[in-house]
Amino acid sequence: MPTEWRPHTVHDANNDFFTDAGAWHFVADLVESGHPMREVALRNPPGKIAFEMTVRLASKEREIYIKVRLGSPPGSGKAMIFGYSFHYSIYS
Repeated sequence: MPTEWRPHTVHDANNDFFTDAGAWHFVADLVESGHPMREVALRNPPGKIAFEMTVRLASKEREIYIKVRLGSPPGSGKAMIFGYSFHYSIYS
C-alpha cells in the first residue's frame, strides 16, 4: 500500500515541522471541527473507503493534503485510523 505520510516535511502553525504525534492531533482537531472531507475509493486495498482533505495554515503556505482510512487490522476487532497521506499538496 503506497503512502506518503511525511508530517516531518510540513510546517505547522508555529513554522516548526510537524511531528507524527502533532500530525495525528492536527487530524483529530480537523475532524472534530467538521473540516470538509471527501470520500474516495481506494485501489489498494480494493473496496476500502478513505477520506481526504486539504487545509492551508497560512495564506503563503501551500495546502496540506491528508488522507486517512477507518478500519481494523485483520482479526483484531479494534477500530483504528490508518494514515495514508500527510504532505504538501502537489496541486497548490
